Amino acid sequence: MIEQTDIERVNTQLRIEDVVAASGLTVVNRGNKYTTAEHDSLILYPATNSWAQFSQSGQQGKTLGGRVLDWFTKWERLPFIEAYAKAEAMRGSVPAATVSQARPTHRRQTEQPATDYRQQAVAAAKRLGTPAGEVVAAYLDSRGIDYVTARAWGLGAHDWYGKPAVALPHSDGQRVTVKLRLLPPTKDGDKCRWLGDPHSIFGEHMLPHCAEDKRTLIATEGELNAVSVWAAVGRYTPPRQPGQPAGGYLPVDAVSFGNKTVPAHLQDRLIALAKPYRHVIVWTDESEDTQRILAAIPGAIGIKTQYDNGVKLDANEMLQRGLLAGFVAALLDKYATDDKERQALAWAIWDEANTWGGISEYEADVLRSLAGRLGLDIRLRENAGRWYTSK
Repeated sequence: MIEQTDIERVNTQLRIEDVVAASGLTVVNRGNKYTTAEHDSLILYPATNSWAQFSQSGQQGKTLGGRVLDWFTKWERLPFIEAYAKAEAMRGSVPAATVSQARPTHRRQTEQPATDYRQQAVAAAKRLGTPAGEVVAAYLDSRGIDYVTARAWGLGAHDWYGKPAVALPHSDGQRVTVKLRLLPPTKDGDKCRWLGDPHSIFGEHMLPHCAEDKRTLIATEGELNAVSVWAAVGRYTPPRQPGQPAGGYLPVDAVSFGNKTVPAHLQDRLIALAKPYRHVIVWTDESEDTQRILAAIPGAIGIKTQYDNGVKLDANEMLQRGLLAGFVAALLDKYATDDKERQALAWAIWDEANTWGGISEYEADVLRSLAGRLGLDIRLRENAGRWYTSK
């Protein structure tokens, strides 16, 4: 099991510049900090043993960053379990770091676990990319979840007594349990089984370790809804055209508390996780449990899932329809507290429109609205249903 002391040891005993160099990048000394020859927007800070990736335009500020383990989960897109294993393997061959002031993580300590299902989670993640995981991979693909996203979140394929199941790992940094989504449900209508007990919020392992990295947290009901939010606007992506630095999109993290009925200990855990964030959006069907969560988080915003001709427009359905990125951008615009935050949002969308993939019509509408209100000279052109920047 991974203890909090294990995480801190990895984050302090590996030098961030050595870890980055081991990823194949050329580290360049810039006085009291480092950058790389390949990405001058990537800055390494030896004093705090941390790193940050800045947006292409420079207007958005830091879009990605953290400590050593964050490098593996965000830059190399490894699931937390694999990231930790890789970092531990490197500790024997990489010099220890000298850190002037180690920053604590926001994760709360929990009781010593009795059972850990880390091996099952790792095995399921490996199986997803094999013929044995084809049924689960096809199911995820039908839900708009591609292999890169599934791998980043550590999703896997499990065999439950001959029935395929999506493996959804839950980790609080100390132990792993796994929720299984059965394909199809049992004859009695049961959709899920657990390896272990629910003890953490799904998506905790995807959250940045440093509180200053937090901006907006979206908490959803279903696990695939949280994955969908990350896939649409929060995911880390490699360079999308020659000469362009790698980076994310909108400053959003996503977690899921599972079902409408939320056990008290998970309500408390979500409330604790939400505290460092500038904005917290709880996206769910209305229930007494979610009302308690909203009441306990200062400034938290609740949005209720809508329906379209009887079809629930949750995050996953909106992802499949190509609506999710625009919807989240509109939420960030609506709940922004000042023009500085709105301008950062506008440039984030502009950066995305400046890639080969472009943005959807809905994102373009948000960008045009922001540009009009802020007096920004931003022009867009349409090509095959996608929108791009135009001079």
